[in-house]
Amino acid sequence: MDNIPQVAAHCERARCQERVDLDQCGNWDTWEAFIARYGPKEGKWGFSNYKKRLNQRLAKYGFTRSFQLQSDLSRQDALTTWIEYLGYEYWFYDQDAGYVRCFQRRHDGAWKKLVDSGMLRPGETYEVVCDIERVFRDASEEERAEKSLQSATTAVLAAEAAVARARGVQVSQTAHRRGLLAAQAALNTVQMAFESLKRRSDVITDFIQQTKGYRNAERNIEHQKLLLQWIQQQIPLIELESKLSERDSTGTSCMANGE
Repeated sequence: MDNIPQVAAHCERARCQERVDLDQCGNWDTWEAFIARYGPKEGKWGFSNYKKRLNQRLAKYGFTRSFQLQSDLSRQDALTTWIEYLGYEYWFYDQDAGYVRCFQRRHDGAWKKLVDSGMLRPGETYEVVCDIERVFRDASEEERAEKSLQSATTAVLAAEAAVARARGVQVSQTAHRRGLLAAQAALNTVQMAFESLKRRSDVITDFIQQTKGYRNAERNIEHQKLLLQWIQQQIPLIELESKLSERDSTGTSCMANGE
């Protein structure tokens, strides 16, 4: 259903806090069917206050063009609905921008804590740490280290068994004891490396989890900027379509009247 601006306007007027109605939009074949199910309820909002807030929000971002909202969306022209849609998307932009401002200090503190931990490797910038490819690399490295730990543990157990079997044979037992010491030293080295990887993983995972909302908001802001730019770029095209439609309607009317 190609009525996203209308659905957005409805959501905004109903003071929806999420894009639930936009998601539901795809389940209906027509705007009429959608609005019959999710249409506004009398007295749910103050339309004059809504208009005031919408104008203030648009003006905040430099959009001062005049437009006339209609309380009945079916009587509103396409350009005005499109402008209302612009204001609707600015609302989401405001939410994410506000979140970033609110949690900027906490985010920066979490990053500083990670840097100060000494767990980052040379060249591991903020972007690298947050990249999913880094997650895969670290997981693969940790998996290999765990397998090495298992192998080293098995080697120690085998060396201990060899020492036990060599009891009473001085020369053989001495050789096996040396083998056990070497296996134990190797196990200690591998275990230290594995534990270091685990500590690194825990510290980075803690940072990623603490800053997830912030990073999502930043990503949403970038997406919203592109969407808002595109919405504004369509305004001249919608204006042109409206003028052509009016001209065609006028021409048809004149022909019908024999003029």
